[in-house]
Amino acid sequence: MPSIFTHNSINNMLRFPNSREIVKELGISRSYVTRIERRMLMELYPAKSITF
Repeated sequence: MPSIFTHNSINNMLRFPNSREIVKELGISRSYVTRIERRMLMELYPAKSITF
């Protein structure tokens, strides 16, 4: 019996939206999305300096 989870369906379930999709959904600028992502990375990895 074949599995209902194909390679593509698993990828779609685990996929995070990219910045363009976030911009479209929330109606904010891509630069603001980048600032939010950078802040989240700084909270996750506080000992490392992240430069862009």
